[in-house]
Amino acid sequence: MIHAKKWHSRLALPAARIALIGTFMPWAIAPSAQAQSRFNDIQGHWAQTCVEQLANRQIISGYPDGTFRPTAPVSRVEFAVLISKAFPNITPVRDPITFVDIPTDYWAASAIQSGYRANFLTGYSDRIFNPNRKIERAQALSSLASGLRYAPSSRATEMLTMAFDDAADIPNYAKTGIAAATERGLVVNYPNVRQLNPNQQVTRAEMAAFVCQALSRGQTALVPAQYIAQLTPQQQPAQQQAQQQPPQQPQPPQQPQRQPAVTAAPRVVGKIQSVESGNVRAEFSYDPQDITGTGIGSNMRLRIARAGQVLLDKPVQLPVRGLADNPRRSEERVSEGRFLGLEVRDIDGDREPEIITDLFSTKSGNNCCAYSYIYRYEPAQNRYTHIEQSWANLGYEVKDVEADGIPEFESLDSRFINALDIPDADARLPKRIWHYRQGEMVDVSREYPQLVSEHNQKLWQEYQDRQALNQEVKGVLAAYLANKFLLNENVEGWQVLQQVYTSSDRDEYFAQLGKLLSDLGYDSRKAGSAR
Repeated sequence: MIHAKKWHSRLALPAARIALIGTFMPWAIAPSAQAQSRFNDIQGHWAQTCVEQLANRQIISGYPDGTFRPTAPVSRVEFAVLISKAFPNITPVRDPITFVDIPTDYWAASAIQSGYRANFLTGYSDRIFNPNRKIERAQALSSLASGLRYAPSSRATEMLTMAFDDAADIPNYAKTGIAAATERGLVVNYPNVRQLNPNQQVTRAEMAAFVCQALSRGQTALVPAQYIAQLTPQQQPAQQQAQQQPPQQPQPPQQPQRQPAVTAAPRVVGKIQSVESGNVRAEFSYDPQDITGTGIGSNMRLRIARAGQVLLDKPVQLPVRGLADNPRRSEERVSEGRFLGLEVRDIDGDREPEIITDLFSTKSGNNCCAYSYIYRYEPAQNRYTHIEQSWANLGYEVKDVEADGIPEFESLDSRFINALDIPDADARLPKRIWHYRQGEMVDVSREYPQLVSEHNQKLWQEYQDRQALNQEVKGVLAAYLANKFLLNENVEGWQVLQQVYTSSDRDEYFAQLGKLLSDLGYDSRKAGSAR
């Protein structure tokens, strides 16, 4: 999941581009003749007709091996590309925005921007888009309803419980959109039409089905009708009821309506997400700032129960400080910010799941800062303790490189932000990889030379591109050298820099860079001794 949280104030993070160049996104691949006919892994699949029609219309495509991979999850950037192809003529409703992790030359920048302007998409947190984060079914449906300007009838939202057995799991921000999507026939639930599974990651087949239903405008079902969620006749819009025969059985008694207090700015208060694994259940709640689904709110609270016993039920407090602040400069904390995600997962291999809460501080200046609060069970005291991991404005991606069940948290080194006398737009950051071990986050970057090397290859390619255009290269060379230190190739790294950087400020630059690497622990020896 979260993979989440990421994170600054002035940095226009072109460094994020480095981590994303070359990412394989099947939605964006030009459809081949094979993709336009039939994929080899959807024969008899419930979404086969829908998938093939979208492929024939060049809205979606598959992988080079001829597969569609219907059960694979969908990332935010894949969603952006898909809707840009499916709904190219939606009128924009807001001005463009600059996302700090989406460079202007990013391969899907145009699709992301058009999706944002049409209100299909919002920032993941403030001006961070987080393109590789996977989206959930609730997010996908509410986003489609938002971009297509769908609004539910007056009672549809409160009647979701009549359509879905798990309606209580629908996040508050998504209820209005899901109600509207259900009335329009967009919601497809396989194999149980009454099981929405709103907090599960949406699959490629499910996303295709939602789009097919939106494009068909309810006129032609491209997925089996038994999987299209329906509101009961009592719940459907009046114009739809008029076209149907009156029900042959008595209508169920109307559920009492809760009358909200009349205020100038209505708020929805309540649980935002619940997740469980084994005998551990976590619930995160907060008071939304508004009903637009931004995730921003106050009175944030986390509740953790183990084997039915509540062991933690406390407010969550976020720091109030920016990237440029000394970590100890301000101890002020507030129970206010943006909720990004909640996960219950064993991340250290001890068979006891941890609880990961991803949050973004909205009181720390523009674009800063994101945090992971990781809670660990202490059996001796029968309690949960937690650590606070700051991701600045960079975020992270969860991987399991060795497939051993212990994930790696892959990010970049935010300590390089504003560390050198170079423009923010030219800054680049070296690779940084973390493990969660015995209640602590441990930097294990040196243990993954392949990931560091792959990152450095992209940095070197960018250096060559920037050099050819006579652009600033000090930022990319600094990150390149830091990665060389992680690979124990210090001497070679310095030799490369001495050969390629010949500007008049080279001595000052090399001295500044050497001190930075020494101060940050990249070089255990005195700065410059490896040159």
